[in-house]
Amino acid sequence: MAKTKKVSKIKIKKKRWFPIFAPKFLGRKEIGESYLTGPEVAKGRTVKISLRELTKNIRDQNISVSLRINEISGSNLQTEVVAYAYMPFFVRKLIRTGTGKIDDSFILQTKDGKNVRFKPLAITVFKVNKSIKTSIRKRLKELLAEELSKSTFDTIVVDLLRYKLQMDLKKKLNKICPVREVIMRVMKLEEGNRVKAEKVEFKKEVPKSEVKVEKTEEKKEAPVEAKPSSEVKEEKKEVPKPSPAPKEEKPLSEPKK
Repeated sequence: MAKTKKVSKIKIKKKRWFPIFAPKFLGRKEIGESYLTGPEVAKGRTVKISLRELTKNIRDQNISVSLRINEISGSNLQTEVVAYAYMPFFVRKLIRTGTGKIDDSFILQTKDGKNVRFKPLAITVFKVNKSIKTSIRKRLKELLAEELSKSTFDTIVVDLLRYKLQMDLKKKLNKICPVREVIMRVMKLEEGNRVKAEKVEFKKEVPKSEVKVEKTEEKKEAPVEAKPSSEVKEEKKEVPKPSPAPKEEKPLSEPKK
């Protein structure tokens, strides 16, 4: 009898489309779809899109946002913002001749313990020397460190997308030198055990309601001590001189006859 050959059957998993949604503060808008065998496969993947697709604002067309799939609700894929960056050609376009360019790169920690890399760029109205550039660079880092110490990562992302953070930085840097533009070239969430945030010292601003006004005490004049009678000199009293008595007028002699 002829032996029958065993045929192995290959199980093919069917794929289907799963919708991807933006974070809550961006309105939970659908930003695309992913063709997968199951939603669990997509967890941890990142999607890079233009910010204009989320805000419908034309000025956001030069900004890209990276979203990471972090949650699965049913067949929907929810995301979170992990990076924000300007297009390189747009950054080159901002830097004009006759202006000053101050850029930097550092890692700071938010209130909720997340390490974030910032690459800010400040453009002055006119060219400045190295000392002014150094002071602007130092002040920019101090302002960002102060803002992150009292804000969570999500709050920072919202302020960044609404241009609130950039406008506040520009307003405070104008006290050093006239600044034309302040942008965040790159904002990226850094993860890993080797990533360490810089410790930046800054002066905390005390709110006006907590400022105590100290009243200046009026200086009281010290009482004059009475001197003993032996030391007191008698004052010489000036006696007014008697006025001279008026002279009696002699009668005019009668004329001789």
